[in-house]
Amino acid sequence: ALVPGDFSSLQTALAEQSVEDAMLGTTALLNSFHDLLSSLIGESLTDRLLGSICNTPSSGDAVQDIKS
Repeated sequence: ALVPGDFSSLQTALAEQSVEDAMLGTTALLNSFHDLLSSLIGESLTDRLLGSICNTPSSGDAVQDIKS
């Protein structure tokens, strides 16, 4: 069953993709979320909430989580 806030299935699916495909998928997901949130609360508030996420270019490879 899906649990809110549990993104392990998404993480697994992305890990099975090439880096390029994972980046494209993640970007598409973030853009869809941005569009949906904008339609619900307005673009100005959405941009204030997500601005740091959407406007920060990647500075290299993502850091991998370390499982303990």
